[in-house]
Order: sequence, then C-alpha cells, then structure tokens
Amino acid sequence: GYVRRLTAEQWRTQAVNSPDIVLGEDEDRLVGVVVHHVATSFPSILSRVLARVETGEAPPGGREEFDRTNAAHALEHPDPDQAETLALLAQRVAEAAIAVSPLTDEELVRGPEGGMNAGDFIRRVLIGHITWHLGSIQATFPGR
Repeated sequence: GYVRRLTAEQWRTQAVNSPDIVLGEDEDRLVGVVVHHVATSFPSILSRVLARVETGEAPPGGREEFDRTNAAHALEHPDPDQAETLALLAQRVAEAAIAVSPLTDEELVRGPEGGMNAGDFIRRVLIGHITWHLGSIQATFPGR
C-alpha cells in the first residue's frame, strides 16, 4: 500500500539507506528502481526458498554476485514505469504467496544442520528483502 501511494515525483526520488538494516553499499537508486528491483527479485528468491524446501540447501550465491546483479538491474531499468512496476509487484507477491502457503511444517523446518531452515529463509530472505527495501523507501520520505 505504501508504494502505491507514491507520487510520480517521489517515484523518481533518490532512495536512502534503510535505518534498520546496514548491508552492502549505500543506496544509490531511485525509489522506482528499488521497487522494480523488489518485484523482479521475487522469482530468484523464491527459487532459493523452494530449493531449500526440496533439498535442504540453497543454491550458491554471495554478496558480490547479488551486488553485480543489482547493479546490472539498475542500469537496465533506470526509470521503470510506475503503473507497470506496481502491477508486476502485486503479481509477484501473489505468486510467492501461492508458492509458499501450502508448505507443510515438515518442509518449513528443512535446512542445513545449524543453519537457516526453509521457514527462516522465507522470513529472513523473502520477507526480509521486502522489509529492507520498504524501510529504505520510507526513510526517503520521513514523516510521510
């Protein structure tokens, strides 16, 4: 709901870092690019969740790889259309909910010994990714 209420001017405002999560480089993307990034990241993150459910492990991928992918995304989508991006975001959220809602308790506890299980991965990565970027966008417009 928050990002749906952004004006066109706010959509094209430079985002700031989330005050709650400090990881990686300083935010240097426009708010609309951040929202588009979240929307387009769902399939990749969801595939990692489902791999954890199926095998107990997540596909390899590290901070450097994610940073390169994020930088490439920002170059490819410097000014994403607001209406199209919001529609894509709604679609991807629905797809993710459909994919994870039928998971059983047994599937949600799968994971490496001493590491994140599938349920933790959903909370910390799938939901956490959204929360992190929403915090960044909200910090861009304090008092809104």
